[in-house]
Amino acid sequence: MKYKLRFCTTVLGLCLLVLMYYTPIAAQDQQHKVMQQISAQSEKLNCTKDDLSDLKLSNHHVSRQNGAAHYYFQQQYQGIPIKNRIINISFDKQGQIVTVGGQPISDIEEKVLAAPTGRKITATQAILASLDQLNIEQKDGLSPRSIEKISEQPLTFQAKGITRNDIKVFQEYLPIDDQLILTWTFALDLLSEAHYWELNIDAQTGQLLNKVDRIIHCDFGPGTPANMSEQPEEHHHHQCEDHTTSMEPLPQPQPGYSYNVYPLFTESPNHGDREIVTLPWSAGEGSPYGWHDTNGVEGHEY
Repeated sequence: MKYKLRFCTTVLGLCLLVLMYYTPIAAQDQQHKVMQQISAQSEKLNCTKDDLSDLKLSNHHVSRQNGAAHYYFQQQYQGIPIKNRIINISFDKQGQIVTVGGQPISDIEEKVLAAPTGRKITATQAILASLDQLNIEQKDGLSPRSIEKISEQPLTFQAKGITRNDIKVFQEYLPIDDQLILTWTFALDLLSEAHYWELNIDAQTGQLLNKVDRIIHCDFGPGTPANMSEQPEEHHHHQCEDHTTSMEPLPQPQPGYSYNVYPLFTESPNHGDREIVTLPWSAGEGSPYGWHDTNGVEGHEY
């Protein structure tokens, strides 16, 4: 009995080892096949096969509903990603291509060579240059979590008194006009301001080339509540009208299927007032029987 149990345990262990060995290989083979099929679609994607020769799988999902497989690949040049250049391809459960899309960069090598060249700055210098250009005081300085090696990315830095989180830095090509400019990319979640900057710093000059604030700002103007300032603050996005203080009675709906509503394309109650809308479904074909009938037979279901 002990011999049989030991034998079964040994066989099970060997099966698990074989499964662990071959599963990654099968996944790599499948990924390689998918990349070949993307390469075959180069003309549809308006680029060459060389432009699609360095792709990295960024995500993969199989739908439980219909068995469709969706793949997302990051376009790269010599292992360095190109900003916002994702190629997607989907297959039905029979393995046939359903759709392929994306906006990959064409003539990558020419655009890389067209960019200015020179001595590259370090990741530390890039972060310090960004703080200087954003007028952020450098308090306790930067502390690298490890030795700064280009081959090991992202690089991680601690910025006490400046950011809430560690700064993770990696290299990325930024498309500008007909050039691909090598940059250091990172995000600054600032302690001193309500900003979460995502930045691209030129890896040669240290110049700030691109910044995006992940925090959305909206100015509602000088409202009447006591806790609102008398002067509106300056923000980065649109200005919304204040419709929250009106105490006038709301208009009443009129007969003939009229509705007292915020009309279509009014983003929120802060962007407009209610209006009487009559037969709103008559403007299109979305509700051929109106909003209360589902089958066209006399008598409403709702």
